[in-house]
Formats: sequence, structure tokens, C-alpha cells
Amino acid sequence: MDLKLRSYVAVGSYALRFFDCVAPLSEQLRDQVRGFGAKNERIRLIRNAVDLSEVEPFRDRRSGLRNPDSRRIGYVGQLIPRKNVVDLIQAFELVAARVDDVELVVVGDGPERPSLEARVAASDLGARVRFLGYRADRLEHMANFDVFALASRYEGIPRVLMEAQAMGVPVVAYDIPGVDQLVTSGETGLLAPVDDVHGLADALLEVLREPGLGACLAENARNAVVESCSPDRMAGEYLDLYRELAA
Repeated sequence: MDLKLRSYVAVGSYALRFFDCVAPLSEQLRDQVRGFGAKNERIRLIRNAVDLSEVEPFRDRRSGLRNPDSRRIGYVGQLIPRKNVVDLIQAFELVAARVDDVELVVVGDGPERPSLEARVAASDLGARVRFLGYRADRLEHMANFDVFALASRYEGIPRVLMEAQAMGVPVVAYDIPGVDQLVTSGETGLLAPVDDVHGLADALLEVLREPGLGACLAENARNAVVESCSPDRMAGEYLDLYRELAA
């Protein structure tokens, strides 16, 4: 983690022990807040959710938005150290050396953008990597992706991963806590060991070369997200918690 994030975590972890209730979004975060001193009776696990109504219009338009002449590996998120986009670019270099009609689209901004763009400019990737910056229409770009990739070293329950799954985009990611709550490798996506750039590249190639596999992973993932990541479920759990605290 970078210095700002470490400082934020340090202050927040100290404050947790004084709260009436702490509502972590994942099992991993629940274990962490216990370690920070929050008492078990004050912890309520409320898993993250995704607004399906926001995603659904783009899912319906996916086939019309995708470019038949080029396949896209896509990322949406901040360009900060823990998102580890440099590994994604390295994996794409391996993929691009073996597949001609593929590009990498990076949607998002952050302090690492200049160094990432410089790395691409110094390589042979040329126009095959596009940095779009922050985009309010991120979901429309996501609908263009043939595969969504995440190389983070640390996450909670990544909302953007749930959005991709709800939209029907197959996902490939590093196997880290939080991500493993959303992706069962071989069933709802493909996972590679963290920091294994070659493993990440192989997983991306597998999805690109086997459209049937990608479609199966995407369908399984969407069904799982619809079942367990509903915003109505999440809102209801928070409402119950607020009522308990108010009483």
C-alpha cells in the first residue's frame, strides 16, 4: 500500500474500536477489523452489492457496441499502486505477442498514469494500448470489453468486478481476498496467482481463444451476482442494522 492508504488505514483501524457497530463488506475485511480491536458483538457483515438497474441497459446493448475487427481487454479503475496496472500491461505485452487483433483499454485516472503511459510509449505496443482517463460513461466502455482484467494486490469486494459480471463480461483477475468472494476460477471467471504475470496472460489468452468458455464463465458469473449481490438485499440489511442501533 502507498503512504496515503497506509495512513488512512492506521487512523481508521484505531477509530473502529470506538464505534457502536462496524459493517465490513467481506469476510476478509471482517477478519481485519477484528484484528484492529473491534469487538465481535459490534461487527455486522453486510456484503457489497451492485446496482443491476444501472448495468442492465448496457448488457442489452453489448453485442451492438463491440468491435468485430478487434478484441478488447479492459480495465476500469484508479491508476494507483495497489491496483497494480503495471502487471496488467506486462501481461498484455505477452498476449499481444501471440494475438494480433487485441487491444488494451484503460479507463480511469490517477498518479501512476504518466509512468504507465511512458512504459507503453517505450514498448512496441503503440496504438494497441489506449488510456481514456476518467470517464463518466465507464459502463458503455465496459460493454465493449471482450474480457475484463484486474491485477490488484489488495481489494475489498470490488464493485467494478461485480459490474462486469452483471453485464456479462468474462473476468480474469489475480487470486486475492475479496476477489475470491466473487470469482470461482473455472466457473465464474479465471484467477491467476498474485504477481504471476505469465499466469494472468495465459488466463487472458484462454478466454480470448475460447469464446465458448468466456460465454459460460460470464453467464455463471451473472447468475451468481444477480442472486447474491442485489442492492435491495444490501439496503435491507443496513435498514435492519439502523433500526437496531436506533432502538
